[in-house]
Amino acid sequence: MLSPSVGHFTSTDHFQVLAIPIIPESDDLTSPAPVIVFTPEYSALSPNAGPETWWKDVPFSREFRLIHDIKVIPAATGPIENDDSFDSALVAGHEGISHLYFSKTAKAWKYVTIGTGLPPSQSNPYCGSGSVDVGRVLDDPIAYIATCEVCDVVALSLKQRRRVSSC
Repeated sequence: MLSPSVGHFTSTDHFQVLAIPIIPESDDLTSPAPVIVFTPEYSALSPNAGPETWWKDVPFSREFRLIHDIKVIPAATGPIENDDSFDSALVAGHEGISHLYFSKTAKAWKYVTIGTGLPPSQSNPYCGSGSVDVGRVLDDPIAYIATCEVCDVVALSLKQRRRVSSC
């Protein structure tokens, strides 16, 4: 399992844990692995005692395979494709780079594939992306997305700036 990532993905009441296994079970490199969000539930009588239990949500059960990296995007940095003020995540895996987020408007989890990474081929069984990170340029905290594709191919995607014309 990947290292869990922490954020406010569907609620700002408590931190939540985003956990994504690389593979669903030992030696299975082709089946999808679930995206899991754990939310703590506290006792109303003693909220400082720690969680009584953890609520498990599986927003994506069959969409992603071989997730190698997760980058949490704090809501304070501004959304990428998000319509709300929750944290979101970029994931790198077999499908490339995908942006996962919870839409408060739709009351549902959504994802957008940003890039497909290294394409599959018959001579190379590895494809997609292996890592992901973001970088700041001036006042834009997510001006570019850097990835290391499988087989050590490095890619850098720059966001196009919108030009605002003034009269």
